[in-house]
This record gives sequence, C-alpha cells and structure tokens, in this order.
Amino acid sequence: MLISEWADGNRYLSSAASSEPGKWQTSRTPYLKEIMDCMTSRPPYHKIRRIVIMKGHQVGYTEGVLMNFLGYTISHQPAPTMMVGPSEKNIKKIAQQKLDPMIHSSPVVRKNISTYSRSTTRNTIIHKDFPGGFLVLCGATIASDLAATSVKNLLLDEVDRFPLDTEGEGSPIELAIGRTAAYNRRKIIMGSTPVDEETSVINKWFEAGDKRYYFVPCPHCGYYQKLIIENLIFDKENIDLGVTYKCSHCAKEIHESSKTLMLEAGEWRATATEASETIRSYHLNSLYSPVGFLSWADVAKAKIKSETDDVFEKTFQNLYLGLPSTQAADDFPSAGLLFKKGGTYPEGEVPTFNGKPISFLLAGVDVQDNRIEILVTGWHRKICFVIEHIVLWGNTNNDAHQAPWIDLTDLLEKKYPTKGVDLGITQMAIDSGYIPHKVFAWHKSLKNPKIVRVIRGVHSIDAIISFPKLMEVSVYSGKKSKRGNRYFDLNTHYLKREVYKRLLIDSEEITESSILFPEKMSREFYEQLCAERMVLADSADPMDRTGVRRYKWRAVRERNEILDTMVYNLGCWYGCNANRYSQSDERWDKFVNIKGRFI
Repeated sequence: MLISEWADGNRYLSSAASSEPGKWQTSRTPYLKEIMDCMTSRPPYHKIRRIVIMKGHQVGYTEGVLMNFLGYTISHQPAPTMMVGPSEKNIKKIAQQKLDPMIHSSPVVRKNISTYSRSTTRNTIIHKDFPGGFLVLCGATIASDLAATSVKNLLLDEVDRFPLDTEGEGSPIELAIGRTAAYNRRKIIMGSTPVDEETSVINKWFEAGDKRYYFVPCPHCGYYQKLIIENLIFDKENIDLGVTYKCSHCAKEIHESSKTLMLEAGEWRATATEASETIRSYHLNSLYSPVGFLSWADVAKAKIKSETDDVFEKTFQNLYLGLPSTQAADDFPSAGLLFKKGGTYPEGEVPTFNGKPISFLLAGVDVQDNRIEILVTGWHRKICFVIEHIVLWGNTNNDAHQAPWIDLTDLLEKKYPTKGVDLGITQMAIDSGYIPHKVFAWHKSLKNPKIVRVIRGVHSIDAIISFPKLMEVSVYSGKKSKRGNRYFDLNTHYLKREVYKRLLIDSEEITESSILFPEKMSREFYEQLCAERMVLADSADPMDRTGVRRYKWRAVRERNEILDTMVYNLGCWYGCNANRYSQSDERWDKFVNIKGRFI
C-alpha cells in the first residue's frame, strides 16, 4: 500500500490541528501524492534513499508529508524512526500541536500506540513505542540525542534553522544521517523553507537532486507550466479588482477558480537529468496553495509589500516563493572584497591620523577551550583602527597565574610606542560566556581590575550595554557563591549590525564611521569577520507577540572569533561613553586625556 492510499483510507484531521477537520483527501493537495509515495519502499520508489522538499508556506507539507508518513509507519510499515527539529522546544511544539492530534484522531494509528503502551511507560511527548518500531523526536541542538540509536526512517524538519555545529561534535544533519547507516533501505526526508543562498542547506540538497517542479496545464490551451510569481497579474493600486495568472504560452488570463482542476491534472517533472536516482528533490512555492488556503491575492499583497520593505523582501522570497534570499550578499560585507582592499599600516603599530598618533586603545577578548583570542583597536572619535590580532595558546582551565591567563595579564601591560609616548590599553572587554568562573578568577587576580569589563553577549536588551550585574558563580569551583561577580550584558544583536554597516561603507576616503585594517592581514581574518548573517528566527512563527518580526544571527562558518572580538571592542567603546565625546576633535582630546592610560 502506498502512503497516499493509506492516508485516503485511514487518516483523519483533527480540528485542533487543521482548519479542515475530517477525513484526509489527497485530492485536496494532489502535488503531495508523489512526494508521499516515494517515501515507501515499493517499486518504482524502492531505490530512493533521500527525499528533499524546498517549499514555501501553506502548501500542506506538515500534515500531508510528515504526519501522513508517521501515521503510515506506526500503523502499516513499522520501523525505528527519528524526527529532528531545529530545537527541543520546536520539536515538542510539533509533537503537541500536530503529532498527538494525528494519533488521537486516526483510530488505526491510535490503536497501535495505545495497545502497546499497556506494557510500557516509554510513551511520552518525544518518544512513542509501537509494535515493530518506535518514534523518537529530538532537537538538533543536543548531540547525545542525535547519536542515541539507529533508525531506518529519518525526518529532518526545517534544516535551514539547524545549528552548524552541535556541542562541538559536528553537523547535526550528518550526525542524524549517521544513525541510518545500518539500514540499506533507509528513507531520509529533508524539508525546509530556505533562508539565504549562502547558508541554505535545503537549497544545496535540492540542487544535488533531480530538481522536480510541479507543472500544471493552462485551462485555455493545455500547455503545461510551473507557476511563477512573474506571471501573476494584479493592480497594485487596487488589489480588490482581482488577481489572475497569465499563461506563459497563450498569454490568456487564468482565474484562481481554475486552480483546483489545474492541480488535479498536474505532474512532477525532473529538470536535472544527470542526478543520482537515490535523491529526489522537489520545489513548491505558495502559488500552489489550494483554494481556501493561501490565495493568489494574499501572495500579490505580500509581493507589493516586499517592493517597499527591504526586510520583508527576504521574508517574501523565503516564505512565499520557497527560494533562498539572493540579495543577502548585498546586505552583508564581503570577506573577499575586504581582503582585496587590504590595509595601509603595519600590524602591531599604532597608526597616525591627521598627523597625530591614535591615543585611545581598546581590546576585545574571546575565550575558547585551548586559546584566548584578542583584537586590539585604536580609536579617533568614531573611526576604528585595528591594531593587531593576538592568539594566546593554552588550556583556559588553568589557573590565573598560568598560561594563557598570565599572558593576557602581560598584554594589559604591553607598551605600544608612538611619537613621544608609549601607549597602553585603556580598557578591555572579555566575554565570560564559555568558562565564567575562570574569567572571574583571572579578573580578581589583576592589580587594576577596573580597566577590564567582564561581559556577556545577549540577543537584545534595552541598551547597548547594561548597568553592572552580579553573576552567582564561584571563581574557584564554578558553583554558585553568596557574593556575586560583576559583569555587563552586551547587546550583540545591535552591535553586529553596526559593525557590518561600517564594513559596508564603500569609500576610498576615511569617513567618520570607517573601520581600517593593517596591511597583510590573512584571508581567514576577514572570513571570520564576515562569518554571520541575520535571518528570520522561525519561518513557522516569524513574529513575536507584539507583531514584530524576529531575527537572529546565524553563523555561515564555524570560526567567527574576529567578529566577536570586534563586537566586544565596539561595545567597550560605547561602555566608556566615547560616543558622547565624538562630535569634535576638541571634545575627543578632552575625553582621551581623562580616560587615556599612558604607561
């Protein structure tokens, strides 16, 4: 039995999970039939090992693909199965809002779960036992869950929201796929709304497959074509006049009332002829959404909004067209261009500006398990000059009087020679996120701890840098202490945006917000500096409770310490109140004379 046949005969939609409760009808979303059926092991689908679905929203993917496959597996073709979401919170939400209603509303599925549960207590929100198999649900952020057991069936949901690395053990996708190695006839289902072109996992796997699109016939001439946004016809000034679709062959207008018959007569066509027969890849945009779901008018309204809203333009590209955001490269600095442009002064030396040496030095510090990385910068008002990048190697679990901590102490006393005076670091910001009790222990060992700010990066606060807070962690044991240790929250979300705005300044002249670099810095330096992108936090729930779209920073490569330390430098600059004195040279010189520390 194929999955579509099973679903038409046995699947019921719950009113708690669907706007159209009742018996499942594949004819409602006919484009899902082939996708569902190729997940079975029957010919002609027996050679397929991986099914990739790159999609827009409101196309019925969760109910039609994921839930139907799980119901079929539980009741008809049992096997060890795992479903992975971007986080544990996300996967529990799917379990409660989709999986549990599917089980309870479909008697043939409910019967298998409830019968077996009489002799076991292992049926929970994220674990279901049934005769002949089990279902495990886990988040991509927990490595031990991904490597816990071998499975035949693997479902990877919203893979473009997965972290690049899970607890230092590598890609969560590869960790999960490794769990299927023992099964020759395994099935791996990978689906997601894409994010941006540079980081999109689902887009890379779609390109690796046979790249199937759903072709539908024109009701006028019968010509088969895929639905594209460019052929949508509407009046921007009066959308209520109606939205139609222009046939790419006869150019006649097609009304949305014809879409149901068009979808029923449609067919999937592979556009990549040399792809492996073990990978099927499908693309669906929201124009295919059935009548009664997302209308062409809804898509047209979103298109109009995207033309005047740069942020929503990416959302439209991702959520409605099911395509990665191709404009991301224009919104973020290019490591290649920065490397090609290079710098003009030697690394490790304090440059001059307007005939005078830079006299205000800051340092940002990032702590890793086997090293401490430091970026030293010099400032003239708002202009930032990168002085040098330093790596102190050593086990950071060592005591404060051992390397690399003792080397960091020595750096605070380092002298940078300039004309007439030796200049030292005015203030340093060190991140406490990785190993806070060691950072606080080192901080307390300093002769002058006031020149070092212990910070903690947070996604968003009401200020750029917070008032001092107390962290209840012992400097010796790492346990909670009665006396807290002072630290500052840093708004890394805002500061990363400001760093990137400064890096995007395209001018041969030095502007008031320029970031300048020494000569001969490595390509890796600039790659780390440009290592993150701002993406939609959750395609399924893109807004917070106030209606504001939520975004997060996503790493596009594993190493990003240069960006982090640059952010700490900029946060330190704001923390010193330097912004208040940056309006004129006179006010700045007064500020430096007060704040500067000469050695």
